[in-house]
Amino acid sequence: MRFRPDNPLDRQPGHRSNGLPKVYKYNACFLSTEEARLLVAACPEAIRDLVRVALGTGMRMGEIFGLRVGSVELRGERPVLYVEQTLRRGGTFAEPKSERSRRSILLPKTVAALLAERIKGKRRGDLVFTAPGGKPWDANNFRSRYWDKAVAAAQRCAAHPPTPAKVGNGKRVRRVSDLAVSSCECTTRLHQRPRFHDLRHSHVAYLIDAGWDFFVIQHHIGHASIKTTFDVYGHRLTRGDKARLKALDERLTDGTVTDMQSAKKDRKKAAKKSKGKISPFIEGMGEAA
Repeated sequence: MRFRPDNPLDRQPGHRSNGLPKVYKYNACFLSTEEARLLVAACPEAIRDLVRVALGTGMRMGEIFGLRVGSVELRGERPVLYVEQTLRRGGTFAEPKSERSRRSILLPKTVAALLAERIKGKRRGDLVFTAPGGKPWDANNFRSRYWDKAVAAAQRCAAHPPTPAKVGNGKRVRRVSDLAVSSCECTTRLHQRPRFHDLRHSHVAYLIDAGWDFFVIQHHIGHASIKTTFDVYGHRLTRGDKARLKALDERLTDGTVTDMQSAKKDRKKAAKKSKGKISPFIEGMGEAA
């Protein structure tokens, strides 16, 4: 066997790249609170609570599928759940994705109340969420039978439903598919097509809007590195605030800030007025710490 003297992956002389196609990252879909409400309303009862928990906790799909009653602690002033196992695609239970993925999650009021109803009468070893037949969820079945149809239902407009397609000589009309969506610009329907994992992204967006620190968010969602958190969500940060922009404006006016004490007071007042907006999906999770 003979080997090539060169590496085909090396950049060729005079070229700016090695000719391989560029890898593009997936652009996460961030649902606004109103968009999330549209999606939840379109979900069938079998998955509605599960979707609300994903929006309220930022848990991964396998972590929710593998959540057991004994990992939910609702007593005390601060209800919490513990991520201790995950359900893999093959139907087996395993340790969480990484050491940081094994974590505790403070629960919003709505999620705590929802879970209290879900675990009522169940044993500690029972799964909190199961498929309609009582067995553990299968990720592929979940997507094809429930999730994809729920997203499509949220994308349909009652005033402008999808039109049936005529086939043959126009004498027969093909039934509208469960995955058919509207094409209107009405605000009463969902215009994005999120994956289930995008509920996790949306949850983090709610935390950022509420003023949570990125280091706290990293531990909350179980990222192994703060770099991952910044790489995925750093663009959601507001790169300035009104107080700092006002101070800059004062400097640009005449080159100096005439009254530093006054400028400092103005910044504090502006900071108090611009408190983070709290999405109802994370309401009651406590301070941003």
